[in-house]
Amino acid sequence: MIQVTETATTELKNVRVSNRVPGDRGLKLVPGERGSLSLTIDRPQLGDDVLEDGDSPLLIVDSSIARRLDGVVFDVVIDETKPGAG
Repeated sequence: MIQVTETATTELKNVRVSNRVPGDRGLKLVPGERGSLSLTIDRPQLGDDVLEDGDSPLLIVDSSIARRLDGVVFDVVIDETKPGAG
């Protein structure tokens, strides 16, 4: 299972709130182009890894990449020089 830092957890919660994500959905890591990862808003599917915030999914890792990300630490770095950062 992917590990999520406290900073990343806080930012994921902020993204959920600012995007008014319904309680049955979360932010989902999915395969992107050329081996990259993308973040979408979706419901967990069978086989996905799910990190929950109470009864709601917070971070969902698509089943097709969950094994590859096992043990990875998901973190966020806030660039204070960017407008709207923090």
